Amino acid sequence: MGRIKSEGAARPPSFEDELQREAEQRAGDAIGDWLMGTNYNRPIAHLSRDELRFMAAAAISAWVLARAEQARCEGLLPTENYLQGG
Repeated sequence: MGRIKSEGAARPPSFEDELQREAEQRAGDAIGDWLMGTNYNRPIAHLSRDELRFMAAAAISAWVLARAEQARCEGLLPTENYLQGG
């Protein structure tokens, strides 16, 4: 039998990995905030389809905003002045 490769197992997280982790944490926080904001005290399995959509939208929005902020800080996105024509 061949040996098992452990490529990537000992690799330290890259800067991109850290940015992704931060964005995912913000998305998770958005889900928690949404649940707390709706004073949700039932089992999560009882969420309606619309409630699931709202929760997903909150998480996706938070992730997109986090990644956009990160890209802007890295100089990958134009500044607001550029977008406003100034």
